[in-house]
Amino acid sequence: MDDLPIEVIERIVSFLPDTGLSSFATISSKWQHPVERRTFSCLTITSREADKYTELKALEQYVFSPSRAYRRKYLREIHFRVCFPRLQTNQAHSYVCRTSWRHIQQLFRILALGDHLDATNEGRTGGRKGITLDLGLICIPESGSHLGFIFGNGVVLGNGREQLSQVKCISRLIQPCHIFARVFDRNYRTQWVQSLVPETAIHLVKSLPCLRYLVIDDNHNAFTFLRGPRHFINRDHFIRDLSNANYLSNHQGVATSTPLKVYLNFRPTDNFGGASTDIMSPTLRMWSHNVASFDVSGAFDRSLFWPQESEPTRMLTLPESPWPWLRSFHVKLLNETPSGDPYFATSNASRSQNVPVKDKVQPLFESWAKALAAMPIIEQATVRWSLTFDTPEANSKRDWLVGFQAPGTTLRLNRHAWEHNVTADMRMRPRLVFQNDHGWRPDHMTMKQLHKMGEEKFPMNTMIEVDVDHLGNVTQLQT
Repeated sequence: MDDLPIEVIERIVSFLPDTGLSSFATISSKWQHPVERRTFSCLTITSREADKYTELKALEQYVFSPSRAYRRKYLREIHFRVCFPRLQTNQAHSYVCRTSWRHIQQLFRILALGDHLDATNEGRTGGRKGITLDLGLICIPESGSHLGFIFGNGVVLGNGREQLSQVKCISRLIQPCHIFARVFDRNYRTQWVQSLVPETAIHLVKSLPCLRYLVIDDNHNAFTFLRGPRHFINRDHFIRDLSNANYLSNHQGVATSTPLKVYLNFRPTDNFGGASTDIMSPTLRMWSHNVASFDVSGAFDRSLFWPQESEPTRMLTLPESPWPWLRSFHVKLLNETPSGDPYFATSNASRSQNVPVKDKVQPLFESWAKALAAMPIIEQATVRWSLTFDTPEANSKRDWLVGFQAPGTTLRLNRHAWEHNVTADMRMRPRLVFQNDHGWRPDHMTMKQLHKMGEEKFPMNTMIEVDVDHLGNVTQLQT
C-alpha cells in the first residue's frame, strides 16, 4: 500500500470512517500525513469540569506543542463546548458562568501558544491562520426543578475583569445564542444544552485582532426560559457592550484590505419589546461603520440606516466617512417594527399581509437611500421581508425585496435563484432590483436620490431598474 501515489492515498483516506482512523497513520510516513490532515482539520473539544481540562491538555500536547506544531497547518475548525457534572445547589448559575469562562481562558491560552511559536520561529512552525472557532454549547445533565434557575438567567461570560490571551490565528468566530434544548448523549442519558448570550462575543472579539468574520446567530428553533425579563436584560447588556465596543475603530482588521465581516441574526424577542425608542438599530448602525460586510436580520427601524432625532445625542453625529470599507449590506426585517407597528398590512382582496404601510416603509427607504449615498465602495445592498402571498395552491412565503447592485456583482445564488436570469447587459450596469413588490416604488424624491447615487458612483453607466416576479422572471423596466 505504500507504493500507491499520494493522491490515491488521500482519496482513500477521505472515505475511511472516523472510528479507528488514527490506526492508518501507523502504516508509514506516506500515510501519516494524509490521515493527520483529515484528523486535525476539524477538532471538537469537549472540556469537562470533572476531568480538569483533559481534552484541552491533549490539544496543547498533540497540536500546539513545539514537537507537534506542524499539525497546526492542518487545523481549520475548532468546535468548543463545556460540560458539567450534575449540579445540585442554588449557586449553579454563577458557578456555570464563572467556570465556563475559565475553560475559555484555557482555550485562548493554548491558541496563543501557536502564535508565540510562529513569532519565535519566524513562521517556520507552519502554523495556520484563518481558523474558525465555533463556541458551542454549555452541557449540563438533567438535574431537577432548579434547571429553570440556571438557564433563566442565561450563561453570561466575560465580565471584563479577567482578560483573555490575544489570539491571532482565529479569523472566523461563530456563536449561536440562546439555544436551550433537551438532548441525549451517546449513552442515552438526558442532558440540557445552553449556548452563550450574545454579549460574550463582544468580549471575545477584543482578544481576536485578526478576526475577519463574526457570526452571532440567535434564531434557533428551541424552547427556552429566556423569553422573559431576564432575556431582555441580556439584550440590553448586548446593546451596552456593542455600543461601548469602540475598540473596533482600532481593530487590526480595519487597517488591512480585509476588514471584519459581520452576520447577526436575532430572534424577534431580542429586539422587539414595544419600546417607543429603538436603541438596537442605531447601535448596530454605528458598529457597521468599521466593517466590510454587514448582514443582519431582526426587528429594526429606519435608524439602522441613518440617524434619527429620537436617538441619544451621542449617536446623532456621523463620522466624516461613515462606511469607508462597506461593500455588502444586507438586511432582513421582520414585519413588525421595534415599537410593534407593522410594515405591511393585509390586502383587501385576501388575507395575505403584503401591502406596504406607507408611513413605515417609505421613511425606511428614505434613510436607506441616504446611507447608500454615503457608502463610497458599496457593491450590493438589499432590504427584504419574508411575506405571505396568495397562490392558486395556497398561501406561500416569498421575499419582498428592494436592492442595489453595482456593475458585475451577483447576489447569493442559493438565496436568489433569479440571478441566473439576469442578462449579461443588465449585469454590467448599476441596477435597482424590485422583487415581488407588485409595482410599489419609493416616492419620487427617494427614487431620484437613488438614481443620483448610481450616476455619481458609476458615471460611465446609466442606472437601470429591474423587476423580478414570483416565478423568478427578470424584466428591465423603462425609466
